[in-house]
Amino acid sequence: MAFAAVGAKADAVDPTVIIRKVDPKPIVITSESQIFDITASSHKNIFAFQNDTGMTLDSLTLDLFGANVDLLFSCGSFAGGDIFENCSSSAGTHGDTILSFSGVGGDFTGITAATCGWVDKGKGDDDDNNLDHNHDDKWKCTGGIYSLEFDGIPQGAKVEGTGTFLTPEPVSAVMLLSGLAGLAGLRKRRAS
Repeated sequence: MAFAAVGAKADAVDPTVIIRKVDPKPIVITSESQIFDITASSHKNIFAFQNDTGMTLDSLTLDLFGANVDLLFSCGSFAGGDIFENCSSSAGTHGDTILSFSGVGGDFTGITAATCGWVDKGKGDDDDNNLDHNHDDKWKCTGGIYSLEFDGIPQGAKVEGTGTFLTPEPVSAVMLLSGLAGLAGLRKRRAS
């Protein structure tokens, strides 16, 4: 009876399970004003990066062009996902395309930062009161990994470009909020 059950199980459809790393190793973004290089092709159409700045980045600008053929880039139907509210596309001055992602707040998170810290490599030689880390410790960041996926790259074509992040300067944010509060007060005064 056990043999019959094994035989029946063997006649069923056998699922195939494949474990693989889909995204390439991310490049590390350590400064909110860092400019990074982007490359992609039809065979490697995913570009990954990790936000190690310690802050949420609230806009991303991509300057893209086809390295060996003319390519026009546009925002996909769900280009910003739940990361950015807006995506716009404009023509650059040298046959390139500028894609701008922006808009955070509400359901839109922006590029959130990775969680970073020192990891003890297991020798038990750390002193919690000592800020100096031993030579076997390693700085490690987890999370904060995002990827850009380029759909529809023609066979043999190559995408190149740069990316830049922006965050609001604290002084600019304070000035903007002060201005908005002043306008609200002026409107209330006129109403009364």
